[in-house]
Amino acid sequence: MLKPLQSPLLSQISFIKHGFFTRQGGISEGIYASLNLSKTKGDRVENVQENQRRITEWFDNKPLLLMDQIHEDGILFVTDPFENKELPKSDALITNSPNLVLSVRTADCIPLLLVDPESKLIGAIHSGWRGTLKNIAGKTVQKMKTKGAKKIFASLGPAISQQHFEVGPEVYEAFKGQYQHFFTPSPTPNHYLCDLKGIVVEQLTQVGIHTAEILPYDTYSAHDLFFSCRRATNQNQPHFGCQLSAIMITSGV
Repeated sequence: MLKPLQSPLLSQISFIKHGFFTRQGGISEGIYASLNLSKTKGDRVENVQENQRRITEWFDNKPLLLMDQIHEDGILFVTDPFENKELPKSDALITNSPNLVLSVRTADCIPLLLVDPESKLIGAIHSGWRGTLKNIAGKTVQKMKTKGAKKIFASLGPAISQQHFEVGPEVYEAFKGQYQHFFTPSPTPNHYLCDLKGIVVEQLTQVGIHTAEILPYDTYSAHDLFFSCRRATNQNQPHFGCQLSAIMITSGV
């Protein structure tokens, strides 16, 4: 039985169902054990399909909307399930329609789930450092506001911590003008430790988010709970899995 992590903030809102799923509860094996949701990292397709089925079942067998995440700032407003087998290239989804499961797959990048209790809009965002540089979180909030949102709550799910997110000078230079205070020198010369979660919260604040919370989970260090791209790279593993975070408006709205 799947037991996703819950946001204390979003759990107060009665018309949604949400979860930040861990790597536990699936059937994948080896470095993909066990609830891997990526078909592009080398796992067996049938295992990923079964893992996907289990999550769909947890969401009362409602359509699970996945994206072809490309680390950009594309945002889709959706009203129906995706009909084509080819996933849309996007990194954020928004809806006010019930029974659509908006989801993002991550393995160190930040998954964000958003809700406006008044307009009954929800969103799901994938924000890695490239998407963060393009301010996808702030742009998604602004898009939700054009659809009537006024009081948005956001939860940042499990992602890599500053302690383990070492970046080179090219990343630091790209961010430093506005976000220099979110970087500290790394023990590695000319490298930095990046507080990506802090940057995203600042971006949300700048566009008038009502409340934002950061769940206290580090994907890099909690190897029993989460997949981590950076950890896999540092351990010379050829591939890695992805966990899923998702949110749905229930039919009772």
